[in-house]
Amino acid sequence: MAEYEPHPRRRVLCAVLAVAAVVAGLVAGVAALPALAEGEATPLAGGAMRAGGLAALAERFAEFRDDLPPAALLGVEKLIAYEESPHFVYVRGTGPAGDRQVVFIKPGTFVVDDRSPAPVPPWQLAGGGEAKAACRVLLPRDGAKEPAARFIRVICTGGQEAEATLAAEAGVATLKLAVGDRAVTLVLAGDPAQGSTIAVSQAGKALLAERLLPAGIMPHGAKGVRMLERWDSAYRGGRTPGWDVGRVTDELSKIVEDGTIRPGRALELGCGTGTNAVYLATKGFSVTGVEIAPTALTLAEQQARKANVRVRWLVADVTALGEMEPFDFVFDRGCYHHVQLYNSAGFVKTANRLTRPGGHFLLLAGNANEPRHGGPPRVEEKKLVDDFAETWDFVCLREIRFESRDPNNKSGPWAWSLLMRRRPPKE
Repeated sequence: MAEYEPHPRRRVLCAVLAVAAVVAGLVAGVAALPALAEGEATPLAGGAMRAGGLAALAERFAEFRDDLPPAALLGVEKLIAYEESPHFVYVRGTGPAGDRQVVFIKPGTFVVDDRSPAPVPPWQLAGGGEAKAACRVLLPRDGAKEPAARFIRVICTGGQEAEATLAAEAGVATLKLAVGDRAVTLVLAGDPAQGSTIAVSQAGKALLAERLLPAGIMPHGAKGVRMLERWDSAYRGGRTPGWDVGRVTDELSKIVEDGTIRPGRALELGCGTGTNAVYLATKGFSVTGVEIAPTALTLAEQQARKANVRVRWLVADVTALGEMEPFDFVFDRGCYHHVQLYNSAGFVKTANRLTRPGGHFLLLAGNANEPRHGGPPRVEEKKLVDDFAETWDFVCLREIRFESRDPNNKSGPWAWSLLMRRRPPKE
């Protein structure tokens, strides 16, 4: 079946996830960059930042790195989201002072968005030896002389200059930057969990169409960035990859229509352009869709608006999702069968963590009994049992065929349909 020929995104996804797991274990041991003076990697009180530390970060962000930046340089204790691209680097972290988003616009401009549970005194940019940086407070508008619960700053390093204007309404800050010959638009949500966006243009031509910023640690380093580009490009220019068939999955609609699964909080892993997530929303579910390709989620949001429903979209690696309230129902059509090749434990851990006890998980995966060549990755029945039986009760496991874009084509690749119920944690 030509429409199921593996795209490079699918062939490399699991390798990236395996590397990410190793990198995560190394990050904890990174204390400082070699170029930093002693003390520059030590966090300052109240989440303050140093000019020297920002200069070092600007130099570091000029190239793609396999390791994550030290959290202390960013004035936080824990990194919960990270992405690097040819145009920007995005970091989100948390610490005693609250939540911080940092968007680095290459080559030397930082946007720092701080939120705290209660008003806090403003911090001043600390000196850093020979390093020079200019800091402008855009929010609050009175120059940040008094405590406030949210601060937005633009900091330019290395002689970089940027013009910036900000409009704020209902907690959403729209920041327009002119950096050299490029125009950058950042829409920074009042609640970072709701998703912020970025767009970059040059001479009126889009270099980066408006897209969501990530909700977790994304594949990074030179290889990771190239892979993300290949995955995302599958959805650009009006194209849709073969695995995204554009119609609601039969197995999903059956259990919703017959009442097996009732409306509640629902999560779709690897949601693509959002057809199934939007369907669940029309049936009264509160839906979150996770996808690693941001362009796919731009298309998904268009579907949601057309259907007049709300879906929370997250750009993320399914094995590196941040903290969320557990869901009543999880759905996956074709994500697990790729991830299981290299990181079954990471996938199962996500499923366990994000499904409440008694909640259900409908998993569709390629079937190793398929005799034909090509098609999606194939999973042995024993593999499914070994991965999930420890923490899940199997409600129904049966063989089906994946749908194709042609609703009259009933000869798609063999697949497994596995409906599971999450057991309560052991005492």
